[in-house]
Amino acid sequence: MKYHEKIIFTFFLSIVVVSISAQEAFIAPELSLAKKLEFMVAETDGFVLSSISYAKSEGKSVEDVASFAGKLFSELWDKDGGFNALVNGVLHNIVCINGKAVILEQSETMVKISTSAFYP
Repeated sequence: MKYHEKIIFTFFLSIVVVSISAQEAFIAPELSLAKKLEFMVAETDGFVLSSISYAKSEGKSVEDVASFAGKLFSELWDKDGGFNALVNGVLHNIVCINGKAVILEQSETMVKISTSAFYP
């Protein structure tokens, strides 16, 4: 084996040895309920903000995102409860995550809700 072949062989062997020995044993964390809530609120906030950001990059408005999400999630709500059940469910979710929701406008077919960012 030539000198440069030995160097290349040694280099690749080193990478293999380091890769094998550096493998970490992963363990799922055990988190308190408070830590889980804190993390999920941050994830929800990130999801909402990234959805709005993406929609804006596609020429859509915040209202377009809200309308799309409302139509999408309305399929999951109990139809027997009607519009009131849907709005009360949305208000419940917002208050669970953020602690407050302000109703700006409402009619028989629309409710405009304001809330601050979910995660400080």
